[in-house]
Amino acid sequence: MVTVNAEASRWKDALTAADQEQRRAIRFGVRQDELDREIEEVRANIKADAAGAATRTPGQLANEIAGSLSDNDVVTNPAQDAVFFEQSVKGLKAAEVSAALKAAFTGDGPLIFMTSPRRSPAANRPC
Repeated sequence: MVTVNAEASRWKDALTAADQEQRRAIRFGVRQDELDREIEEVRANIKADAAGAATRTPGQLANEIAGSLSDNDVVTNPAQDAVFFEQSVKGLKAAEVSAALKAAFTGDGPLIFMTSPRRSPAANRPC
């Protein structure tokens, strides 16, 4: 899945850019240095989450649990997330990621789901 966030007036540009990047990734694959950079970025975020785990409030935890219900996710603590992440990326090669990308974007499509803020009825009235 590819997620794109854009200003309402620039959604076409954002969608075009995402399409171009997806096609580029399929055609040329992922380089090992690109993969390693992304792994390090995610690793840093996970470490920061783990370092701040003890400071989470009950409200934050409740929101995380409630949000997970609609996503069919299982809530884990940041230390568990770090272990799972490290197991998942250990020995991961760019060729594997490139093959997975090709498989993910093969078949019928593209399928697009777009959302936008709902405009209030008052916004449609002349001043």
